[in-house]
Amino acid sequence: MACYVAADFTSSHPLEYQVMVAQLTIFFFHAEDILEHKPEVLRRLQLNIATGQPCGDPVLDWYARELTPRLWQHFDPLVANMIVIACYDFINGIGIESLTKDVELHPEAPNFPDWLRFKTGLSPMYSLLALARTSDRKLPTGGFEKFVQVIPDVIVFTNIVNDVISFYKELLAGETGNYIDMRAQNDKVSVLIALRNVADEGIRVRERVLAALADEPEYRANFEVYAKGITRFHTSSPRYRMMELFGSL
Repeated sequence: MACYVAADFTSSHPLEYQVMVAQLTIFFFHAEDILEHKPEVLRRLQLNIATGQPCGDPVLDWYARELTPRLWQHFDPLVANMIVIACYDFINGIGIESLTKDVELHPEAPNFPDWLRFKTGLSPMYSLLALARTSDRKLPTGGFEKFVQVIPDVIVFTNIVNDVISFYKELLAGETGNYIDMRAQNDKVSVLIALRNVADEGIRVRERVLAALADEPEYRANFEVYAKGITRFHTSSPRYRMMELFGSL
């Protein structure tokens, strides 16, 4: 599945770049599996990396000792830093999510759903990877300032695509505590109205990103490829069960 993610999300980028995206994606999928079986390994990951200790899992050791250092060979240091922080934030986010999945949202904590979604969605990393200009020898190096202002909206767009398309499979599985559920509680509406509202937000955010990148055609084209690719990935993957609703489109 990691290869499909890389091919769909970054199809406008060179193969070497897509391989790196696939490798980062493998780390995330594996981390979710570890959380279910060995949560303490994830809780101690950053401590073990900081102190040079084994991570307690061969894939995590590979990520920390081999994959992560390569990021600074390709990216501007700021971008590489942000990608690594996004990985750590994901680890923290899924840990928090597992602790709060059955907890009702407090009416005086309205920003909690968006804060948690920012951590668990992988969107801060994929947003950076998707917009890198293919003609840059070092990818975003030297061009980051030209698209950095749209990163918050690309993050929101990424999360919304996942939240909206994941809702059906989560509904069938009886899962609660997802972003749509929390939005419904927060906005005091039904989950279907919340789903529609979030989907409409995604459309508006996409248009905003395209408008902001109007003077940067290559970055704009990369975002368009990413927007189509992430939608195609989610709608075609059996994981999300969209074909049960629409068949083969």
